[in-house]
Amino acid sequence: MKKSGLFLSIIFVVLVCVSVSARVLVLMYHQFDPNPRSRYAISPSNFSRHIDEIRDEGFNILTFDEAADRFEEGDTSSIPEVLITMDDGWAGVYDYAYPIIMEKEAPVVAFIYPRAVGLGYRGFIDWEEIRDMESSGFVNIQCHALTHCSLKKYSGESTLAFLWRLEGELYASKYILENEIGRPVTALAYPFGAYSSETHSVARRLGYKYGFSCINPFNRGTFTRMTIPRYEVSSGMTSIRSLLKRFKDVYGETPPLVMEQTGVFFDGRSSPRGLAAGMSVRELAGQVVFVGLPKSPSYDELEGLSLIHISEPTRPLYISYAVFCLK
Repeated sequence: MKKSGLFLSIIFVVLVCVSVSARVLVLMYHQFDPNPRSRYAISPSNFSRHIDEIRDEGFNILTFDEAADRFEEGDTSSIPEVLITMDDGWAGVYDYAYPIIMEKEAPVVAFIYPRAVGLGYRGFIDWEEIRDMESSGFVNIQCHALTHCSLKKYSGESTLAFLWRLEGELYASKYILENEIGRPVTALAYPFGAYSSETHSVARRLGYKYGFSCINPFNRGTFTRMTIPRYEVSSGMTSIRSLLKRFKDVYGETPPLVMEQTGVFFDGRSSPRGLAAGMSVRELAGQVVFVGLPKSPSYDELEGLSLIHISEPTRPLYISYAVFCLK
């Protein structure tokens, strides 16, 4: 590539993420009961079998902190990984799942909504049980909003009323949980999987770093730290071995690289606008210096991209910044 007489150094900032679903399969459980009467309920024996199958298939079961590292930095491990999550705080989590968690030393994340605990809803765990699980080191307590209401705007609800409700749901739940367990709460699971850009904005401002959705991880797309996909485990799944095999087959050993850029457009066929007209993807991979990433993307990873778009100015930006230098 020809250079002008002047030494040219163009620096632009882009958003880069390795899709969080690439090697981290996040499983979503709800209730545990020896006699499941709901599609959300899993028998203890099936849950125990699921943990065995996860390890038999070569998956590493992550702690919340380990998963957070993957979501921050991208997963460069060659080992497929699982994060086990449990929503709501049903009594069966403590009565049936917790003993299995301790026996098999399988870390999990429990998303709790404090209203059910504080008002003593029938069939839910209490604060003493929550603190017992948290202190074990195998159960990480995080937030599921205050009252388990939708975190999207209701039909007919004014914007002001919605934002007021949203602020109350996310602030109060975080405050209560942090005071009960004695440490910061940084993750939120959206009740019913419902969220909006306002949800993300308010959550980030209040100190939430990670948002867990109900998006199926096999719906491949661009996921951010605030839209982490999860696979719902239902009562009919006596085994999850086929799910685990499918996950490995779909994602293989090389996770898809997903990029979002600000200020430039690059669609996988043409060059970033205004930088080097006619530069191919291969030339771009050879000329760009990657700084601050877990690893430098290979040419094959770059070529495999189907679409990179300009982020809208109003869209919250959640992925770690990286600086690309073109000389």
